[in-house]
Amino acid sequence: MTMNKKVDMKKIVEIVREGDRLMIGGFGSRGYPSFLLEHFLNDSEVGHLTIYVNAPDSNRRPELEELIRTRCDKLVCTFMRKSKAAFDMFEEGKVELLPQGTFSESLRLGGAGIPAYYCPVGVGTRVAEGKEQREFEGKKYILERTFIGDVAFLHVNQADEMGNCFIKGSSKNFTVLMAGACRNTFVEAEEIVKVGEIDPELVTIPGILVKGIIKAGESNEY
Repeated sequence: MTMNKKVDMKKIVEIVREGDRLMIGGFGSRGYPSFLLEHFLNDSEVGHLTIYVNAPDSNRRPELEELIRTRCDKLVCTFMRKSKAAFDMFEEGKVELLPQGTFSESLRLGGAGIPAYYCPVGVGTRVAEGKEQREFEGKKYILERTFIGDVAFLHVNQADEMGNCFIKGSSKNFTVLMAGACRNTFVEAEEIVKVGEIDPELVTIPGILVKGIIKAGESNEY
């Protein structure tokens, strides 16, 4: 007997709560969960979210732009120049802007259960403001907190009915790390297949990390 993890948006909407930490996969348009975000905006009124995303973009990610503008209390990202909503939040002191490598490592270590780590990147810059600093072997480091999310919205190329996922090429980006760093991971899949149809050697995200899967449209960018 297999566990079928196919769900509908009603199930997803029920799980996302006011004030949750929401992680959104993708790098530009690659691996961006537009289907989940569009339907979440239409079907839920949940707000006061903390959003973790690599880089919002007013033109290529309109659903995310609207979510940031109307439902976001804090934004954690690595690049925000192309997002008016993010820029406005930055002016209000509601954006934590991090180097991309620090963002990735904070996701990876959060998923491993490690609460914080010392990192040399950002010493002497705005990134270090308000953070503990220590010196090891003559080099300065800043203490970075890792990330744990309540919900993740991710895009994958294939998922089987147990939630095992295959992601092609550069679409993997932050998606794999977010799956491990979130308590409730939902994926939109271009194709949902039977268990066993994805070569085990090609499983990018194991089904044990996935709460639910939903069918979405295709993306041609990898």
